[in-house]
Amino acid sequence: MKPLKALTGTIKGLSGLYLHTLLTDEDHVIVARCLDFSVSSHGDDEQDTLASLSDSVTDYLDYAIRRGAFDEIIDPAEEIFWNIFREQDKSYSGTGGNYDLERYTKSLPRSMAYH
Repeated sequence: MKPLKALTGTIKGLSGLYLHTLLTDEDHVIVARCLDFSVSSHGDDEQDTLASLSDSVTDYLDYAIRRGAFDEIIDPAEEIFWNIFREQDKSYSGTGGNYDLERYTKSLPRSMAYH
């Protein structure tokens, strides 16, 4: 596993929900992990991988919101991935995974934005 990039993203329409994504190259496949929910996707390039992750995270949150399963979806990734994220993004100082998801609406847009 070769670390490529650490990204902090938001879901459009859900201000205040910041998601932490780690991009890695694993056997010539780009893997994107949302560290806050242990959701991952893969693809041939960064753009496709991030689009796939966006869909996966949105579906994951939408399902949890419809079922009222907020307590069950907070599932941060293993510490090894958070350590790699911190190393890739020296400006990050948080611990991740602390969200009040009950305040978000039942309608989730299908798009994440990364900064």
